[in-house]
Amino acid sequence: EDATILTFSHFLPRVELLPEKRYLSLPTLPACSGSTFLESRLRELNEKMSSKTDGMKHLHAFGHSHLAYDLVVEDVRYVHVPLAYPREWEQRRRSLEIGTMAGDESHRRFPVSIWEKDTNFPSEWLGGWWSKYYTIMKREPHRTKELAPWVARRFKQRNSAAIVEDFNHVKMEMKHKLQHPSH
Repeated sequence: EDATILTFSHFLPRVELLPEKRYLSLPTLPACSGSTFLESRLRELNEKMSSKTDGMKHLHAFGHSHLAYDLVVEDVRYVHVPLAYPREWEQRRRSLEIGTMAGDESHRRFPVSIWEKDTNFPSEWLGGWWSKYYTIMKREPHRTKELAPWVARRFKQRNSAAIVEDFNHVKMEMKHKLQHPSH
């Protein structure tokens, strides 16, 4: 028999559910994100349930980061639907939009359903700019001495740090990988 698990937390259970430090306007955010205790509890639950069933689906809804996500990591689907502050919607709407919580006008953004009586979890990917990015591009957390342009504008550059001038190469690589998935 199949099992379906739906778990919730306010905090991020994994640091992989946050963009790399070089992309964050708040560089201290990774220090308070990713809970090894919470993640170990989710793994333990998965192990117990998978040993008792033929198939299992697990969705963990989390919050805290104010970045939309829908990403599967090690057989768990992680979803974050941020409400965010109005100024965040004005400044970086693309990183907040997910499912029906999208658009420039707040009265047209609707709650996102992560559970339905007949179908359980959403069968379609809900979206999320950063989860899409990390589905296509590999994580490179060791690259801490360069900053994305939108981050660099907020800080004073020191001699040892490099600023990536633009992200056109990333956009081109993502576009190519989407058009040619086997490469």
